[in-house]
Amino acid sequence: MPVGLDLGALAGAHLMGGEIPKARALAQDLLALAIERNDQTALLMGHRILGMSLFMLGELAQAKRELREAMALYNPEQHAPLALIFSHDFKATAQVYLGVVMALCGDIDEGVGHSVDALAYAQELRHPHSICYVLAFVAGTYLCAGNPQAALPVADRAIVQSNEQGFPQWVAGGLMLRGWARVELGELEAALVDIRSSIRALEKTGTL
Repeated sequence: MPVGLDLGALAGAHLMGGEIPKARALAQDLLALAIERNDQTALLMGHRILGMSLFMLGELAQAKRELREAMALYNPEQHAPLALIFSHDFKATAQVYLGVVMALCGDIDEGVGHSVDALAYAQELRHPHSICYVLAFVAGTYLCAGNPQAALPVADRAIVQSNEQGFPQWVAGGLMLRGWARVELGELEAALVDIRSSIRALEKTGTL
C-alpha cells in the first residue's frame, strides 16, 4: 500500500465534506511525503486530490496541471486494481475532472474528449462505482460546454445506474444535473422536481 494512505483518505473526506482548503493542505502534505519516500502511487493520489481541490477553489490553471500529472503517473497494471480498495479508479476520476476543467477554460472539444475517454475507461474496468461517478461528471462537462441536450441523457443514465447499484450520492448528483439541463432547455417544472428530489436525496445521505 502507498505511504500516507491515512492522509489521502482524510484529504478525500475533507474534499467530499466541502472543506476544500483542508483537503488542499493535506494533499500537499501527502505529496511532500510521497516525494520523500519516492512512492509513485502516493504521488498519484496527492496530485489527483490537489487537482480536485484546486478545481473546487476555482484555480483552474493549477488544477489542470495537477490532474495531468496524476494521469501521467497512472500505471494500469499497478493502479487499476486499487479501485476495489478505494471505491473509484484514480485515472478515470482524474480525467473526468480534467474534462470539466478544460470545458470551463473554453477548450470544449478537449474537455468533452477527456470526459468521454474517462467514461470509456471506467466501463473497460467494469467498476460500477467509477462508472456512476464519471457519468455524473460527464453530464457536468456537457453542461459547462453549453450542451444541455447532450447532458440530459447522460444524467438520466447516471440516475438509473446509480439507483440500480445503490449509490445515493450519484443518484442525487444525476438529479441535480438533469435539473440543470432542464433549466437550460426551458423545462422549468420538470427541472424544479429534479432539483428538489436531489436535495432530498442529499439530505438522506447526510451530505446536507
